[in-house]
Amino acid sequence: MPDLKKYLRTPEIQIAIAAGVSILALATSSAWVTTTFYDPLLLTIPPLIEIVHWALSQKCKDAWYMKTWYWVCAILVCTALLILFRTLR
Repeated sequence: MPDLKKYLRTPEIQIAIAAGVSILALATSSAWVTTTFYDPLLLTIPPLIEIVHWALSQKCKDAWYMKTWYWVCAILVCTALLILFRTLR
């Protein structure tokens, strides 16, 4: 069990979990809240943020903007804005 906790604390896993939760939230809001489907390009924005994080983490690991919670918040705020703008539309 300690290995699982150590594994879940890695930044890559935390950001992947945030992107997965984001995709699930977009799918459920598409089915229940708006009853219309999202544009497929809009669904790629949260995973794109994850890919940008991965690319930057390969290049500059110690930069101030590479904190995990910045990227998790960016993914979740992006998801919330996508859902909000879609329901207001």
